[in-house]
Amino acid sequence: MSLREQQSFLPVVTRVDPAAARAGLTVGSQVLRINGAEPAEISNALLEAYHRHLPLIVETARGDTLEIPAAEIQPRSLPVHPTQIYSAINAGLLAWVLWNFYPYRRREGEVTALLLTLYPLTRFLLEIVRVDEAAVFGTGLSISQNISLVLCVVGVGLWAYLRRLPRARVDFARPEPARR
Repeated sequence: MSLREQQSFLPVVTRVDPAAARAGLTVGSQVLRINGAEPAEISNALLEAYHRHLPLIVETARGDTLEIPAAEIQPRSLPVHPTQIYSAINAGLLAWVLWNFYPYRRREGEVTALLLTLYPLTRFLLEIVRVDEAAVFGTGLSISQNISLVLCVVGVGLWAYLRRLPRARVDFARPEPARR
């Protein structure tokens, strides 16, 4: 096989990052070897260099040998709180509180009023931990925090309405005994 035919099988550089450009690599360069690996093994050589944080020694078809410094390894993501787990715990605790409050209610609707008071408060606090939503409406608060404030106002309004109603003993419906 002639040199020209061999060069037609060589990998060609299609994109160059700033560090590689500073080292002298250009778009259109044909690569003979990277860190001593032939074209068939270049992908493995690139992975090994990345994982070991090694520089790349690139040999081109023009006879150039270029040293590209090791890439700075970026963290995968910022540390985050497991807010889905927090929300599940919040829902469980809220259900427990509402379940335990149910027998002590004095008026119909108090359990709903308690839900509309507690859930927006806990959701507002959970949204402080979450940092993935931008502020909206020029308030500096996320959309969920704005909705929580509205729901809390509705809950307080429902409490005010229920306080105006007369107290009533609320019992579970009991079946009447069968007559003989």
